[in-house]
Amino acid sequence: MTIMFSKSRILLSTLLLAVGFGTSAAAQNHYILDDGSPNSGLSYGMAADYCWFQYFTTVGSADLITNVQVMFQPGMIPDQTPITLCVWEDPNDDGDPADAILVAQVPGIVPSVGGYAYTTYHVPNPATVHGTFFVGAYLTTDGS
Repeated sequence: MTIMFSKSRILLSTLLLAVGFGTSAAAQNHYILDDGSPNSGLSYGMAADYCWFQYFTTVGSADLITNVQVMFQPGMIPDQTPITLCVWEDPNDDGDPADAILVAQVPGIVPSVGGYAYTTYHVPNPATVHGTFFVGAYLTTDGS
């Protein structure tokens, strides 16, 4: 299997990811990294865990994460593969994930997609982030 990676709508590759934030229904910030096309690939033939993420800095002093959007490239990850979206706070705002604190985790599955389209994963317990934070995903493959 080959997974195509791209700078993404907030990070992902094969998965393009966007995060919706807001402290109220009237005001929302969107943190997005998306160049619209895959940039490189990753092939594997054994079971493995894959994780990818991007860091962002809040527009104000804090934001509330309410959802994460991911774009899957058709045929790159098998349909129904479990995936987990995560949000981590960077406690000292240095952009180094070594000390990141998990503040939200959303389980999901890779949907069946016929073309490039965003899948929204709602964060049932919205996470508050301050300064620098990370948004990412991980999945486990069986190597087939």
